[in-house]
Amino acid sequence: MLREVITPNPRYTEEERDIVYGAIVFIARLLTENGVNVIIDATGNRRRYRENARKEIPRFMEAYVRCPLDVCVKRENERKGGAFHAPRDIYKRALTGESATVPGIGAPYEEPKDPEVMVDSDKLSSEECAEKILQTIMKKIYDLSP
Repeated sequence: MLREVITPNPRYTEEERDIVYGAIVFIARLLTENGVNVIIDATGNRRRYRENARKEIPRFMEAYVRCPLDVCVKRENERKGGAFHAPRDIYKRALTGESATVPGIGAPYEEPKDPEVMVDSDKLSSEECAEKILQTIMKKIYDLSP
């Protein structure tokens, strides 16, 4: 939803992505400096966006939710309208050539080199993914391992 405020008519150019991800990190840093826990739910298709977040946000943790492209396309086709504020037909437009800026198809997606936790969302249920991420947070961030 932040993207809609910053770029109401998005073009998804590299320059625009730099601005949006810079703003996301800036806001997250301000919130964490004021004691608010933050989850950034974004593609972050370039490593530099995630590296910037790691540099700017104390106690940053990267959770990589890996999903093969064909599963992403299938899930988008099955998703009900308006779910999760996600734009409609992203992959359909990319695969037909209508959009050239979709990460993993027209725009690069740079996988994390060393995330604190990685889950394969095509192999684990959403509950199992969430549990694995939560356990990593408990262990690495709060040192409250079970």
